[in-house]
Amino acid sequence: MIRPGRLRSIVLMLALVGLPAPAAAQAPTPGGSLGGIPQCVPVEVSTSAGDPESSPSPDASAAASPDGSLAPTPRPERTPRPSRAPSAGNVAIDVPPSLAAMLEVLAPTIRRETGLRVRSRSIPSFSSYQMGLLSGQSGDIYLAGESASVVALMNERLARDPIAFACDQLAIIVPADDPAGLEGALDLGRPGLRIVALPETSSVARDATQLVRSLAIEEAYAANIVGRLDLPDLLAAVAGGDADAAIVLLSDARAQGDGLALVSVPVEANVTRTLTVALLSSAQRPRRLRPLLAWLASAEGQAAVQALGFLPAPGSEPETPDDPAASSEPAASAAP
Repeated sequence: MIRPGRLRSIVLMLALVGLPAPAAAQAPTPGGSLGGIPQCVPVEVSTSAGDPESSPSPDASAAASPDGSLAPTPRPERTPRPSRAPSAGNVAIDVPPSLAAMLEVLAPTIRRETGLRVRSRSIPSFSSYQMGLLSGQSGDIYLAGESASVVALMNERLARDPIAFACDQLAIIVPADDPAGLEGALDLGRPGLRIVALPETSSVARDATQLVRSLAIEEAYAANIVGRLDLPDLLAAVAGGDADAAIVLLSDARAQGDGLALVSVPVEANVTRTLTVALLSSAQRPRRLRPLLAWLASAEGQAAVQALGFLPAPGSEPETPDDPAASSEPAASAAP
């Protein structure tokens, strides 16, 4: 007989690879909770200059050029500090390729604030990663682009103490001058539009299908796809005017910035992701690792993550280190 924890893990793994799960399975609900992890809620994001009210905060939104195009998200300015935290050794952080660049940028600050020297380990496949942990592979911290995989590990007692530290959601990108004149998400079903999409095996492509299905334009959207490209080529194709539109993650659109503009996505139809970090049960001396989790949940950690194009963690207000009203207390889930 399959024990309940193992069954929940199987259901979550099926969802992660895009296979149908049993009818009784529970999917993440925006604003709800999955395995005790609060889930992100879609938000309206500014699509042009001069509209700051629709974006969570200046740090969390991409800068816009005078013509309304999406400019690269500025990197946070580093505040000079008289000293750094004492060395706490190395920390092995297992991360999917989609978040490797974020971790690389944050690593120097993590070392300064916590004393931990980050050693990033890429996870091409979650299923093989989970099997490795079940077989005795060790690690320190798992940083995930969504919470379902963390819950799958927790159900197998392979991970614990999760923290939802950022949000992401889908975005529709067009060339900066938008020659096709898209006015909204429904225009993705307009006949003759040239859409490029990510490979069908991509989780973002599956989220995009969920979005257009909720908008009742799934067939028309699919008919407009002229090619499937990996992310760098897709961004370049749209920015260069070789395609009229694409659906990507908001953080990826902001990271590219140059040559792109955003088209409004109905909040009620958008698909979110809850970025989650957790301690691995195999971690040695886990107490030394907790400052890293606490930093990600802190005002300074939140500002650093949001400056890379991500949205605030669920249930949190946009904060910056210089905001006198910002709390210096970490999130409750970061407590030992």
